[in-house]
Amino acid sequence: MFMTDTPGGAQAAARDDRDKVAGRGNGIPSVSSWRLLALMKSRGLPALLQGVCLAALLLQGAAPTAALATVVRMQTPLGNIDIQLLDTAAPATVANFLNYVSSGAYVNSFIHRSVPGFILQGGGYTWNSSSNNAAVVAANAPVVNEFSTSRSNLRGTIAMAKLGGDPNSATSQWFFNLTDNSANLDNQNGGFTVFGQVTGNGMQVVDAIAALTIVDANGTNSTGPFGSLPLLNWPAAAITAQNLVLLGAVSVLPELTLVQGWNLLGNSVEVPIKVATTFDDTAKVNAVWKWVAGQSKWEFYTPSQFDGGAAYAASKGYGSLTDINGGEGFWVQANMAFSVPLSPGTIVPSSSFKPAIATPVTPGGAHALPSGWSLITVGDSPTPAQFDAAIATASSATPAAGKVPTNLTSLWAWDATRQNWYFWAPALVNSGGLAAYVGSRNYLDPATMPGLSAGTFSSTTGFWVKMP
Repeated sequence: MFMTDTPGGAQAAARDDRDKVAGRGNGIPSVSSWRLLALMKSRGLPALLQGVCLAALLLQGAAPTAALATVVRMQTPLGNIDIQLLDTAAPATVANFLNYVSSGAYVNSFIHRSVPGFILQGGGYTWNSSSNNAAVVAANAPVVNEFSTSRSNLRGTIAMAKLGGDPNSATSQWFFNLTDNSANLDNQNGGFTVFGQVTGNGMQVVDAIAALTIVDANGTNSTGPFGSLPLLNWPAAAITAQNLVLLGAVSVLPELTLVQGWNLLGNSVEVPIKVATTFDDTAKVNAVWKWVAGQSKWEFYTPSQFDGGAAYAASKGYGSLTDINGGEGFWVQANMAFSVPLSPGTIVPSSSFKPAIATPVTPGGAHALPSGWSLITVGDSPTPAQFDAAIATASSATPAAGKVPTNLTSLWAWDATRQNWYFWAPALVNSGGLAAYVGSRNYLDPATMPGLSAGTFSSTTGFWVKMP
């Protein structure tokens, strides 16, 4: 499935009947950081949440921006390819691509076209290992062409393939630019829409695929789509799944999206975030803080100090922050807007925070909440009431009809873009007074939290929870 008007020059011989591509510093964190954390330590979290100048401190220097890019990971036999999508610049194209991703259409699809020094193409065909045959990926309606000269077909970009002579014909197929193809692909068939950028070491994987043996597997169909098929472990008696560059999984990575200023985030997968690796960029990060409920103390990290701020933290009675474990929330004071994908892993469910019971002795969940304040996150996108219900224990009271559980005292989540707190308390919900309380203090309505659906915690939202 490529296009009939193939690119000129050295690539002119490549052809197909559809969707062919035509072608460290010495500074220390700001005074506001120290003031904020001194307040947290000396006055305690309850006072902080009662409004002791928190918003003013958090907002010093804040300049909220729009949410940043979605990151999609393609798992291949030669490694992972992470792609940062251009959600804002090419919204229709990104939405089209994500529709295929979310439906699972790309699972077991394979890279079916490799043209050295030009492009690597996929998204058109899946492999049936039982029959050893390829099948076409079912196409959705074509997407409108969103080409822009501000998004050229440069090395490391991903763009949509389409039919020759029809700029608005892109469906499922895409290609990676192996080199600067802007002179060619920006100037034919309305231009080819770039909708993402390969990040990290992804281009090393792309280049490794491009270096594989290329075979003409069209057989008697000289115009078929497999004339430039890259293969692993070749030659072999016949092409099987072991020879193809199969995409084992294509999925959206949970992503930490930060704005300039203070961000309350969370790690919702059971894979630790290595702080010094993830946040070791002084241009982006001023400081990172994590509340350790079991020790009632803060842990601290800053990339602006050669030791990550360990000596300063020790001098102030803080711990040195190295890892953000699954289920933990944390603050980041960002110097600019940026995004960080989380590693794939088992999500942290709300039920894992079920507290232990003293009498009779009953263990809690993997992340059992202690009494008092904890800074946490979850990966199953609950509403506050759903989270409250999920941490019920055998000793929890059954709520009356029309009421919510009261297993916790209150929840607080910070909206960095709107520069305000979401607040929820089951006692106020049951008394009918939550809306009035939220309104009287100019907090945000928790029903408007922008999670997976309205009113839910996103998988990267950190939030405070107070337990009895």
